[in-house]
Amino acid sequence: MEIISLDVGAGENPRGTINVDVRPLPTVDVVCHALHLPFRSECFDKVFLSHVIEHFRYKEALRLLKEVNRVLKIGGQLEV
Repeated sequence: MEIISLDVGAGENPRGTINVDVRPLPTVDVVCHALHLPFRSECFDKVFLSHVIEHFRYKEALRLLKEVNRVLKIGGQLEV
């Protein structure tokens, strides 16, 4: 079974099956803000969140984690 992963803030070194960033880079599949991920709930087995959370203030960081949790399958893995 294929693991479907999401790299939030993928930048120029993506690691996910689907890679998102706020910048329209050649390595990015979906351009969006990390607080508004355009995916249905519980659709990813793994989410990468590397070098992203430090760009948010405390309350926004909590919203970010809630949004990532929303798209992560129950029992899925989050790598921060």
